[in-house]
Amino acid sequence: HQVGPNTELLSAEAIQARALAAYEAQLRQLEQIKWQRAQLRLRLDDFLQRRRDDMRRAAEEREKDRQYHSKEERLKRKAEAEATARRAHEERTRKIQRMAQKVDQRKAMA
Repeated sequence: HQVGPNTELLSAEAIQARALAAYEAQLRQLEQIKWQRAQLRLRLDDFLQRRRDDMRRAAEEREKDRQYHSKEERLKRKAEAEATARRAHEERTRKIQRMAQKVDQRKAMA
């Protein structure tokens, strides 16, 4: 068995091929890591956006509650309720008066 220059050349090529394969494997791994980071970034952005939306909605709800319970709003709702009740009462009164007029007319004709 003779060790010649060809054997050394072959082993140098083998070493180079192994080094290249290792380098390519590392590159693929790096690409995969970059892709995973991009996915995580998207998920984080989605999460943060949902959280901002939730916080904004909660703030809007608190503001609505605050307005609803404010004295000014309570008085406004009370006035609206009273006006509605007054209109209903006036409508009932008019209806009764119309019915009374009809009865009076019938009596007058009889």
